[in-house]
Amino acid sequence: MLTCGHDIPDNQDTSLDAGWNTFQDKDAVTVELDHDYSVKGTGDKPGKWTMVYDEGFEIQYRNVKYFAFSKYEKKGRKDYNSLCGETLIGWYNNIDTGDRGCYRAVKVDQEVQASESLDMVSVV
Repeated sequence: MLTCGHDIPDNQDTSLDAGWNTFQDKDAVTVELDHDYSVKGTGDKPGKWTMVYDEGFEIQYRNVKYFAFSKYEKKGRKDYNSLCGETLIGWYNNIDTGDRGCYRAVKVDQEVQASESLDMVSVV
């Protein structure tokens, strides 16, 4: 089983450090997550994305599914601070080849604050 450094079952106290000691970047892909839940890249067929509760993102792009929890840090014994511009180490699965691995995501435009993006979120 590919854990990407996470415990099984996962643990919120250890997830924030999971995989960082062994993670190595091999490739980079830049995409835009749009307000209509589409994923746009360079000249490719668009993909789609969704929030998973308030905890993470699932992205489907180029026949690859990506999932990662949003990054956070401990703030005291029981409190946590969200770091909205990054994810923890997450997982990907290539639907065509079955290849699986670990990935992380970083928001490119750090100038746009979460509060400025509220008009891009639909709550049903």
